Amino acid sequence: MKFLQLEQLDTLNQQLSFIENSDSRMFARMEAYTIKSSHTDKKLLQYLEKKYSDQALSISLPSLSPHSPQLLEPLSTKTLFYLLSTLNCVYPDYDFQDLRPEEFQKVPSCQMAIHLIQQCLYSHFTDNMSNEIWTVLDEIVDTIDSEIYQFVPEPGREPDAEGNLSSVYLFFFNKKLKRVVFFTARTVRCFD
Repeated sequence: MKFLQLEQLDTLNQQLSFIENSDSRMFARMEAYTIKSSHTDKKLLQYLEKKYSDQALSISLPSLSPHSPQLLEPLSTKTLFYLLSTLNCVYPDYDFQDLRPEEFQKVPSCQMAIHLIQQCLYSHFTDNMSNEIWTVLDEIVDTIDSEIYQFVPEPGREPDAEGNLSSVYLFFFNKKLKRVVFFTARTVRCFD
């Protein structure tokens, strides 16, 4: 994975980096990566291929109703590798190689991804900021042609979790463009 320094992301990240209201603060950022593998990445891919060589991987799809059964969708080892490699780049002080496929959910649509982000950023979000996020995402990764995944970590496995009121971790993965855009946002309580 290689970090892509993009001016439009730099500008947007300045706006998202620290937003405060009366009782909470929001920290958000977006980062773009190429999916070209480095030597370290190749070791991770070999590890995953060995670990899951005789297992079928699947991830959950969010259900539309709490009463409907959880849907499972196959997940390729290569896709899991790209998701884990992205997390390892974003959080270099953590090692995510032992995350399980179940800690990722496929987001079925851009509309649901928009909802997830707005839900996390509820009191900090403006329509203008929402439009700007989607405009930048489309410029970089073409969301219509992207697969969207959400990282839903088990307790104790979330990076930067201390004091979080809410958080969201999304991957916009475009295989054709060979890019991943990672969006993360977390809201923490303000302390006087």
